[in-house]
Amino acid sequence: MNEKNSSSANINLAGLTSRLLKEVLSLSSEEKIALLRDLEERVGAYKRKSGRISYPAEIDFAMKGKPVRGFISNISESGMFVTSFEKPDEGSEITMVFPPPARTVPVKMKARVVRVEKEGFAVEFVKRLNETLQKYDIKMISDLFIK
Repeated sequence: MNEKNSSSANINLAGLTSRLLKEVLSLSSEEKIALLRDLEERVGAYKRKSGRISYPAEIDFAMKGKPVRGFISNISESGMFVTSFEKPDEGSEITMVFPPPARTVPVKMKARVVRVEKEGFAVEFVKRLNETLQKYDIKMISDLFIK
């Protein structure tokens, strides 16, 4: 057993929890928020349903009845991250129009906003992207995504 594993084995759960809580309580509000986002991102990376690819493309979406333009940062079969100055409320459903990877013909999809951040927001598609592409009779794009 290496030194790191043996030292972590000597810490019981109550002691570990106590130390973590003490450290978190000593942080400023901004540091607590940053730590929470880092932890959520780390845990979310393991929970992702499908791989993501970098995909810089324009996207149009409707927010409170008005059209808004944003930019896709990354995309997967189950969702995407959109960079935008205007952000919908977390939990809201939006309609988006964008050209999917390797295609020029845009698709119209509904998505649920799952996370809002300073630079944009993350959505989960109501129907997976490949299901929508099949509806439009477009070739599957699974091979573009890193598993």
